[in-house]
Amino acid sequence: MSFYFSITIIVILFIAIPLSLWELGSQNYAFGDTLSQLSSSQSSSSSLPSTQLQLRQQQQNQDSQIRLSLSQLNPNDSSNNVSLQITPSSSSSISTHSINNTNVTAATAEFPPGINFTEMIGPFSELRLTLSKLAIDIPMQKGYENGNEIYFVTFDASDKELALKITNSSNDFPVHHTKLLTQTPSEATEQAYIFTNGIKGKGHLGYQPTVVESKPGDKRYSPLKHVNLVEWKIPSSARELKSIQELVNAQNTGEIITINTTATSSTNLVINSPAIKWQDGSLKIRQDKVITDKSSFIGGQVTNIDTERMIVTMVAMRGYGPDGKTLYWSVTDATPFTNDIAKGGIVYVPKDEVLANTAVAVDFYQFINGIRDAGPQGFQPPLSPVNLDDENYSPMWRILFVAWKDPQQARVVQTMSDLHQMIKAGLIQIIPALGGKHIVNCPFFDQSTVLKFRHQYTEEELRQFEQYKQQQQQR
Repeated sequence: MSFYFSITIIVILFIAIPLSLWELGSQNYAFGDTLSQLSSSQSSSSSLPSTQLQLRQQQQNQDSQIRLSLSQLNPNDSSNNVSLQITPSSSSSISTHSINNTNVTAATAEFPPGINFTEMIGPFSELRLTLSKLAIDIPMQKGYENGNEIYFVTFDASDKELALKITNSSNDFPVHHTKLLTQTPSEATEQAYIFTNGIKGKGHLGYQPTVVESKPGDKRYSPLKHVNLVEWKIPSSARELKSIQELVNAQNTGEIITINTTATSSTNLVINSPAIKWQDGSLKIRQDKVITDKSSFIGGQVTNIDTERMIVTMVAMRGYGPDGKTLYWSVTDATPFTNDIAKGGIVYVPKDEVLANTAVAVDFYQFINGIRDAGPQGFQPPLSPVNLDDENYSPMWRILFVAWKDPQQARVVQTMSDLHQMIKAGLIQIIPALGGKHIVNCPFFDQSTVLKFRHQYTEEELRQFEQYKQQQQQR
């Protein structure tokens, strides 16, 4: 009896182990390399080139995965937020280069001297998170700057009611109520004039375009805008006003009432509404339009600006909240001028530096060595000490570099508790980037927002991406 029982067990194991390994390989199909691991056998079922079909299959797989993470999320268990694959990686070096840009020169001393940038070599040297980068479609608002058209996206408002109203006027893209922006110093803002009645249009509240005083490249420009509300006394007599001077003239003739929200309320109404496109300029548009887990930070944070549909397609990158919860973030501007700004195609805003020593700037931890992944410096995703719904959340981040003293000991740091333990153990050091003055505008999105507004690629975009890949391979 025992002999036959043993034979039965051996046969079961002989069948079960290969099946388990096959299933593991099938799971890696969904979570591994964004293009090359997709099954080539599926390409025969479509007239589209194989890469296009693969990208569509990848998008369906990732949509299913993000729904799964939303439905099974346990707030007390951060492990549900991460799906990862470990693959070997070869070593590489890091270099910086001086970049001249009209009146400014990029700072090259972004990384302090003496930091060990040796990349880990071995079976646990590269982290591969699924959905580490995505493209999302964000509704824009229209404005006028000195008579010229300008287009914005609005991520945050210091007032809850104002945030809700802008959300309702922006196809329900959530404008976050960020109370901390009430503490923004006036010297860090510019003036914006938002209409509350009159001609229907593409402004922040659904009326005529918002009037602002400057555009990127001007000394006065800021993504943080102090809100002045403009009301026509006789709405039926309204006409479009396209400059500060036209506003002044209309106020002097008694046609409009301009309400300075600081002077009339106990709170300072401020919105985070960075410019996307303006006269003779825009955020840099990427050449590679299809965003994958391996897309580089270099080359721009925008894939398309559609002023007819009033949509900008931006790159959203993955990070960790203090409890390990997955969050996404985009970037539009920063200070001081550095290689990252030049290479990343974002706007240099000198006024952002005013925030460096205020509560409005919150720490944001970026890893500069250790485990390779899709973070902004090419290593593991960044870590935030606050979640989107925390009282002390702000989109304005003070960058702190995290450096492993010995990269061979690096491991994934997913929570603030992890970070504090590594500091206590003496394994890492925290370095304020550029003397604590490196401020970056990085608004956060939750997973549901990313899922709802995720960009759906057209056949033409996929064809163009394949052509781009072929051109890159020929170089």
